[in-house]
Formats: sequence, C-alpha cells, structure tokens
Amino acid sequence: VGEDGAALSLPVGAAVAAGVAAGRQPEAVGWSVEAAARSLVASMVTRLAEGPVVWDRSDATSFGAVSAAIAALAERSASERFLLLGPLDDGPTVSDDLHARLARQATAAGIVVRSAGAWGTGFSPLEHPQVEADALADAGPGAVVLLAGGGAELLALRSHLLGRATLAT
Repeated sequence: VGEDGAALSLPVGAAVAAGVAAGRQPEAVGWSVEAAARSLVASMVTRLAEGPVVWDRSDATSFGAVSAAIAALAERSASERFLLLGPLDDGPTVSDDLHARLARQATAAGIVVRSAGAWGTGFSPLEHPQVEADALADAGPGAVVLLAGGGAELLALRSHLLGRATLAT
C-alpha cells in the first residue's frame, strides 16, 4: 500500500489472513485487499497547498488503531511529524492514562503531539482550529500530520486542514 499506507498494515494483513483461512487463493486475496487498501490510502492521504501531507485517520478511534498509526508515522521519513489526538472510544481515556501513553509513544519517536479535546492528559488542547490549521500548514513540504481519534475539536481541525488541499496523493 506504499509508504503513506503503512498505517493500514495491520488491517491489510488481517484481511489477507482471513481470506486465506476461508480457502481463497492467496494471490486473489492479495490482489483484492491491495485494491481496497490503495483506495483507502487515496482517501486518507491529502497534500495541502502549502506542502505538508495529512494522514486522516479520524477513523482510528481505539487505542490499538491509534498506536499502530503512530508506529507507521514513526517509520516515515519526514522533515517534521505531528500527531493531533482526539478522544478515543476505549472508555475513560484520561483516567486510564491512554492518551498519555499514546503521547509518550509519539514523543519517543520524535512526533510533536497536540491534543484535541483530551482535557486533563497533561498537554494543551488545540487552539482555535483555524489557527492550528494555519500553524500546521506552515510546517511546509516534507512534514506529515496524523489526525487520529475523534471528537468535535479534531473534526473541526480536519475540516480546516482538508479545505486547504490541492490534490490527493
């Protein structure tokens, strides 16, 4: 699925394994899953007019999905890497320290972490979404921004960022 699709490596592998376990030929399963994964990547990866690439994983709302997306971003060569983390669907994320654990994982990989609606996690929530979108766009070509989690704040920022897109890659 290419470098930008690395965040999908676990679900793609699971889909191939399930198809083979169901008795389908590995080549046929691989081709079908690859086509679906490339379509997902095309809808998930957007280049802003100013140059940064946005990985829209606002569908990744569980701890495991966000952790896998962070791991994929950590392996990506980029001039700067950002994680904008929204609320998770894993229950009381603040009391269970899930946001803080994800922030530590990202920070250890050199990823700048911003919180979208994760109050009480020890890092500042996003500024106004338009101000945040402007700041991220200023990171310029070579930067990658990962949107993960959910919540109104993250979705507002997603809207502002993707509104700056010139083309999908």
